[in-house]
Amino acid sequence: MLDINNFGLRIFAVCDKLSNLLPDILMTGALFLGGLGLDPNKPIIGSKPTIYQEILNPLFIKHATGFEWKRRKNI
Repeated sequence: MLDINNFGLRIFAVCDKLSNLLPDILMTGALFLGGLGLDPNKPIIGSKPTIYQEILNPLFIKHATGFEWKRRKNI
């Protein structure tokens, strides 16, 4: 509470340049946009992850945590 009283409520913490804020927000949106529907045959709103989600999500995890996902073979 002391931090909120002194500095106010902060929603975003910007670690690098302010010029990277918009690209960072767009990339974060791309991590979640897609795979929200019920039909696997529809692009973006279908029920499976989009191509860019399959690429960006493992990259984000590796960059943020250092963990690298390994692709499995389909059985």
